[in-house]
Amino acid sequence: MYSLKIKSNYLKTRYWEKINLRIPTFKEYHRKNNNPAIESFSYPGCWLPLEWWESGNRYYKITTSYSKETRCYTGDLLHSFSDLPAVEYANGTKEWYHLGTLHRYQSPAIIYSNGDKEWWWVGQKHRFGGPAMIYGNKQYWFIEGEFIKCIV
Repeated sequence: MYSLKIKSNYLKTRYWEKINLRIPTFKEYHRKNNNPAIESFSYPGCWLPLEWWESGNRYYKITTSYSKETRCYTGDLLHSFSDLPAVEYANGTKEWYHLGTLHRYQSPAIIYSNGDKEWWWVGQKHRFGGPAMIYGNKQYWFIEGEFIKCIV
């Protein structure tokens, strides 16, 4: 069981902390929904994002002309937080990663801008009970990276 506390300090910085109620000394910065866990006060009514944290993992964001990326500070790996895509391309394609490998639990890891979908599990095309790739009206079935069948 966890408690979430918002604190401010004398440096005009506010931060969100997740506290384990069973072990009260265990604290970590944490904030969901792609919001910064540490913010700094710049002028009245305006807080600037400083750092993003979720479940003890620090991450940062990169925005370029062709994509928006979320990366872990540890190892500079692409990583999805709060089930939000790690990469969003300018054309609308979205990708989910877990510590650098394409991965998403029970949902497609890649959703293309045209509606095509791919399911990945720990870096392999994989889906039980359905096709791992859907391109238009074509369906490709994979289990643990091995091709099973194609339905057109």
